[in-house]
Amino acid sequence: MEETLFDVVIIGAGIAGIAVAHHLNQIDNLNWAVLEEKQDFSGTWDTFRYPGVRSDSDIDSYCFSFLPWRGTRPLGTGEEIRNYLCQAAQLSGMSARTRFGHRVESIEFLDGLWRVKGTSQSGDFIIRARWIHLGCGYYDHHQSHQPLLAGEANFSGTIVDPQRWPQDPEHPANKLNGREVAIVGSGATAVTLAPALSELGAKVHLVQRTANHLAAMGDKDVLAPLRRVVPETWVDRLDRCRAIQTQRLTLWLSRIRPSLVESTLRKHREALLSRPEDRQAFEAQYPLWTQRVCRVPDGDLFQLIERGKVQVHTGTIASLHSNDITLDSGEKIPCEVLIKATGLNLLAFGGIQIEVDSKHIDPGQHIAWRGMMLDEVPNLSFTLGYVNDSYTLRAELVGEFLARILQHLRAEGFTEATPTRPAQFEPQRIIDLDSGYVRRGIHAFPVVSDTAPWTLRNNYAQERKDFHDTDVRDGMHFRGPTTPQVRMLRVRGQRVKIQGTGPTIFAVHGIGRELEDFDALSQLVSDDFQVISVDIPGFGQSPRLQESTVGSIASAMWELFDALRGEMDADFKPILVGHSLGGLIVQAMLCQRPHEVAGLLLLAPSGFSEKITPIVRLAARKRIGPAFLGLKAKPVLAAMERAAYADSGRVTASALEKAQRRAQHPDRAGVFAEISAALVGCPPAQRVELSHRAGEIAQEQSVPIRILWGDQDKVISPGNAACAKDFFHTSVEVLEGCGHMVPMERTEACARAIRALHRGRA
Repeated sequence: MEETLFDVVIIGAGIAGIAVAHHLNQIDNLNWAVLEEKQDFSGTWDTFRYPGVRSDSDIDSYCFSFLPWRGTRPLGTGEEIRNYLCQAAQLSGMSARTRFGHRVESIEFLDGLWRVKGTSQSGDFIIRARWIHLGCGYYDHHQSHQPLLAGEANFSGTIVDPQRWPQDPEHPANKLNGREVAIVGSGATAVTLAPALSELGAKVHLVQRTANHLAAMGDKDVLAPLRRVVPETWVDRLDRCRAIQTQRLTLWLSRIRPSLVESTLRKHREALLSRPEDRQAFEAQYPLWTQRVCRVPDGDLFQLIERGKVQVHTGTIASLHSNDITLDSGEKIPCEVLIKATGLNLLAFGGIQIEVDSKHIDPGQHIAWRGMMLDEVPNLSFTLGYVNDSYTLRAELVGEFLARILQHLRAEGFTEATPTRPAQFEPQRIIDLDSGYVRRGIHAFPVVSDTAPWTLRNNYAQERKDFHDTDVRDGMHFRGPTTPQVRMLRVRGQRVKIQGTGPTIFAVHGIGRELEDFDALSQLVSDDFQVISVDIPGFGQSPRLQESTVGSIASAMWELFDALRGEMDADFKPILVGHSLGGLIVQAMLCQRPHEVAGLLLLAPSGFSEKITPIVRLAARKRIGPAFLGLKAKPVLAAMERAAYADSGRVTASALEKAQRRAQHPDRAGVFAEISAALVGCPPAQRVELSHRAGEIAQEQSVPIRILWGDQDKVISPGNAACAKDFFHTSVEVLEGCGHMVPMERTEACARAIRALHRGRA
């Protein structure tokens, strides 16, 4: 059972997980993963697949700020939302980082790390993480609230749970034409199902114990005409602002002038309902916004009731019989299919068991810092969205703030962040609703207070300011620093970074890149090794050599290493790590000093093909090559960066800034072209001669070798792995879902390979 280590593990790949992933993806060299029990990114929207399922928030506030909505407005359909969330997940870098079919059962914090335990199709798993974010939502995805109705055992028809709607088209629930269907419930699910089932030909009865507040709203894209004459991105921003501010105004009016809002809702209903008994059926007796207000697009439900397509029955169910329902009033309702839309079950943090230092954590006994962390629980955050506004709005605020916390830890060298329980506070519900499902399950959730930073205000405008103004140190205890010292040196003009203590790792990056490509790997192994990463002369921030060939660069690397011996903890033979062109350079280093190499780690290396890649062939052209390599336009650099990764979501704004900085180097284009020309000018058979010789020397000197390659490498084909295997007489680990940037895309695999090499030489 392999224990993989990540900086951050997100549990849940729905809206909360995507919002967090989007912000984590902006942090360079952060090793993170997502665990999702389902087989898709859609979260809640994968659970709910009943007919007619749609959003009950204005879709322009429900969608993410970083991805405009292109579907139905103002309420998106379930299928549209599922497709949208998959697109958002891909854009947020989740495609290659999400492990589907992974059900997490427990998390345990011990000795500074979380251990995530669970099951998958492959069996039990354990994953280690420095930080965990729980994006599990607030209700039970497996079981809705299904109370046993009086006489239910007598019913001979079909009973359906909307949360587990049958997907078999031949199931009775999907063959409703002409059948008597009773929907028990008055919430959003029932209000959505009734029109959808009526459209399928069912004779629909809506059975409610009490009335709920319903709001008839227009079902048109009000800004559609503007989209024909104004750039769509402008209208997107305007639409989002409209949706957020409209909801904000409605909430405000509901609190200060509830009678005005109730009167307006009543007038809209009565304009569509003429019969007094139908109007009375929707006169709710509880205050507005103590439960969610259900939206009725274009008043579709009311129109069906007026036309007799849907009948509303109010009262308590006295008993079920073989094919009907009897209310306490004595009214009998014919029923062949019974749909129990009777509510949700709350479930704190997906029911995951939490332990800290072998002590069980009951979330209901804790207070929530900023509504996203538990007091006295280190390195654990969670998302709870708004309950009377768009869930996505708060999910994005939490994701952005979590990124701030992680960057603070990194900047200060801290390893743990733990909210410190306040001495006094007045507990308040973290979910500010009085719905039945909240009353049933709120005891299992942490509380909040009215004093910052222990608040969760169900007000997006206030919370946006709260998150912005909050100092991450307020109410927080940090441990550390324990990060190994990092030294930046200039040796003979060349830039060098040294991190950690122990046996020496000497790392050489790829063509046109820089030593920072190894930052994530350095951080991961620096507790056990001293990592020396260097710029290839002419790249990064280091000047060129007089002659730029693989052999001359390899010699310069050894001279640099000799000059650094005084900086090392001991006189260790180095394990040489080379990525791309750096892989060919370290092979040359092995050939030059075979007795001084402890091991060789090659990451998507050059040197194993007689063919020349198109980019190298272009770079070798005398005039065209340097001109092309000198291009600094962001679209060109972005295209080159995306080609290097399997997951284009890794090409963040920060990554593009680094690419632009590298492109500014005055020697970069010339050195790139010179190295490329030397490779192109070499006869095909000689292009693999250096690697062949390195393989022979490794065999003769018993130098341990590890080779890693991405199966989606578009720069140096993984097809070259067969040649590498033959030359070095060793297996090649082909990494699934990995592109060319192996040290950044599969940092943990590189760390394992380094440790295996060290064990092999011991």
